[in-house]
Amino acid sequence: GEMKRLTYLAAQSLVSGWLDDNTILVASNAFEPQRTPTICAITKDGGMPVSYNLGPAINVSVSARGNVVLERNSHRPDPAHWKRYRGGTAGKLWYADSLDGEFRPLIRLNGNLARPLWIGDRVYFLSDHEGTANIYSCDGTGAGLARETAHKDFYARNPSTDGRTIVYHAGAKIYSYDVAAKKSAEIPVEYFS
Repeated sequence: GEMKRLTYLAAQSLVSGWLDDNTILVASNAFEPQRTPTICAITKDGGMPVSYNLGPAINVSVSARGNVVLERNSHRPDPAHWKRYRGGTAGKLWYADSLDGEFRPLIRLNGNLARPLWIGDRVYFLSDHEGTANIYSCDGTGAGLARETAHKDFYARNPSTDGRTIVYHAGAKIYSYDVAAKKSAEIPVEYFS
């Protein structure tokens, strides 16, 4: 269909995901005095975004049951911009039963955590706690940590999902990760420059 502009904010805004079929979740710094992004909602029809008042957060993912995982402390789009940073402002993931619930840390790893994605009963995310950022997963309690990809030279970056497959890139290559098969494969792309 035809493209339609939904926001008119004099601020940075980043689509973070969907709450339901009509509501888009956006991280925007439009509502914070120090220009720190927070999670807002906007309908597909547009209009003024509504802030959830969740504090600083750049990414959020909501499960089919309404459980929520927030990404905090990440002021850059992904860990590749701040490789192997272990300081106090490293990205962290926080969990709550709902958007208006009480949040607690999801999992504690000595790395920079980013880009949470709920798929089924597991949260998939980026972490560089073992050196190079790969996709990892755990359940909603933070238990059952599993490394899902095995990149050694380049960080896995910018994952997104349709609920069955995660598409991401590493180096100059695009990959798809089949969640059910637990297998990553390069997507062949012909590029004519």
